[in-house]
Amino acid sequence: MTTGPRRLTPQWALRAILPALVVVALAGCAAATTANHPSATMTPAPTVTPRTLYQANWKSGAGQWNLPTGWRLTPDGLTNGGHSLTKAEIPFTPAVANYTITITLQVNAVVGPSACGNAFGLEGQTASGAPVYDALISCIDHGYHGFSYVYCSNADGGMNTYDYTTGVSSRTYVINVEGQYVSYMPSGSFLGTSHCSLPTSPVKLTLVNTGMDTIIQDITITTP
Repeated sequence: MTTGPRRLTPQWALRAILPALVVVALAGCAAATTANHPSATMTPAPTVTPRTLYQANWKSGAGQWNLPTGWRLTPDGLTNGGHSLTKAEIPFTPAVANYTITITLQVNAVVGPSACGNAFGLEGQTASGAPVYDALISCIDHGYHGFSYVYCSNADGGMNTYDYTTGVSSRTYVINVEGQYVSYMPSGSFLGTSHCSLPTSPVKLTLVNTGMDTIIQDITITTP
């Protein structure tokens, strides 16, 4: 028996199109929900600006600086000709656990005859003058090549050192103190971190210079 195409009754037609109507309805609801409730956007965290504790200002003279022999002020900053072993004390003592010292310094010449007698940088000391930590560029030869290192005075503090060339341009040297940990970044390159057993705050901050003709253009101390 031959049969032709089946003719849909109204009941069969309703069953055939009902799923499609449901899909369309759900799609419309989803679109309406999205329109009424836009997706949340991430709010970027605010940028934290470090608080300045101290900034050297030599425009009006030495001020609170008590400059020892070999250190003097010029219109360009604090200079040392490299012929004195006396350290210069920064007239500010950090009283917070976390602080950062940023020194902008330019090497003019190497004047010391022996490479390992030539150095510049910063030393933190106890009130009695005992070393707590050092962040230095040392053993600088007349080709301006030496070593950068950060070191704590205690035996387990460790030392981090790396080849370094000072050049004769202005560069930035950053010493970061977080509790008992001291890290050093000469010219923006992270050197390492040493652990100190002696308190790192409060400490006397002293500038070291032997056998080096240098000029310090800025010293800034901040805290997070």
